[in-house]
Amino acid sequence: LRVEYELAKYQTARVCAFEQTLELEESLLTRYPHLPDKNFRKMLESWSDPLLAKWPELHEKVRLLIAVRNAFSHNQYPMYDEAVFSPIRKYDPSSPDAIEERMRLNIAHRLSEEVKQAKETVERIIQA
Repeated sequence: LRVEYELAKYQTARVCAFEQTLELEESLLTRYPHLPDKNFRKMLESWSDPLLAKWPELHEKVRLLIAVRNAFSHNQYPMYDEAVFSPIRKYDPSSPDAIEERMRLNIAHRLSEEVKQAKETVERIIQA
């Protein structure tokens, strides 16, 4: 039952992440129609690279969006990158709360929430 629960949470989070990134694509292409539209990574990097000096936090947000979308597109979790995924608390089996923590890992949900926050950051910059 636990595996079924985690898989259901993964699928829900996956759909939510796709909705967020598709909305972001639409916002970017509406505001910047010259961006490449066949590749999500190229589109985001083409838009964000010139803005990194003004908004340095944008780099990690873009990396997160690309990593999660790419992994979820292949029914996977993204490879862990400390710089990108540091806001997501790691599971610590030596913690006194380890058993309780393990029951509520919700990794996919946490990734989906990070995608949502990254999208909101990018949307604010688009509107600036």
